[in-house]
Amino acid sequence: MTSNRDHPDNHDDGSVLSGPGMETAPEGVSQTRAAAFQVMWVTGRPVAVSALATILADRTSAQIQADLDWLARRGRARLGDASEVIGIAGLSATPTRHRIVLAEKERYTWCAIDALGILAAGSLDGRIESSPPDRTPVVTVALEAGVPVPTEAVVFVVTDDTCASVVDDWCPKVNLFATFDHARAWQQATGADGSIVDLVSAATDAGLTWRPLFA
Repeated sequence: MTSNRDHPDNHDDGSVLSGPGMETAPEGVSQTRAAAFQVMWVTGRPVAVSALATILADRTSAQIQADLDWLARRGRARLGDASEVIGIAGLSATPTRHRIVLAEKERYTWCAIDALGILAAGSLDGRIESSPPDRTPVVTVALEAGVPVPTEAVVFVVTDDTCASVVDDWCPKVNLFATFDHARAWQQATGADGSIVDLVSAATDAGLTWRPLFA
């Protein structure tokens, strides 16, 4: 089995931004990424560059925009038409197949690992409602204090590290399945290169890499 530290947006050799085939992020990108994630997590809405400039008082709007452009070119952020962030660090301001449901809010993520990592990092009670790519029924996974409740569900984690865009090329292949057999059947049908991982292991590893974004 593989670890979800192999997620291109989170594989870590000291920086949550490093990843397979990716150059070191320019100075300041991690700070901008964390700030945008934190605002979007609280509000669930797109984040304007001007709002980030208010939070990051030591950085100009131009510097922040450059950080976001760097991330967007690598599929590590989604930018809207009005100088705003609509997705970053796996969190999406627009609906996706992967929904996090908490007592007071719901959020969407790019892939299943993002959802597991976010809930684990925040030690949150909630559930993930995820539509598998094989068109089987929605998979629902409950977490208590960030730990998945025992279930037959598993997550498929792709190991291809050559993607040009995290959100476009890598995330569509990282999904929850109701059972190991469902995941294996989809893998065999698609030829996807990866591993089927139990949810506790996946959440534990992912929580470590998303935790700095909650600091």
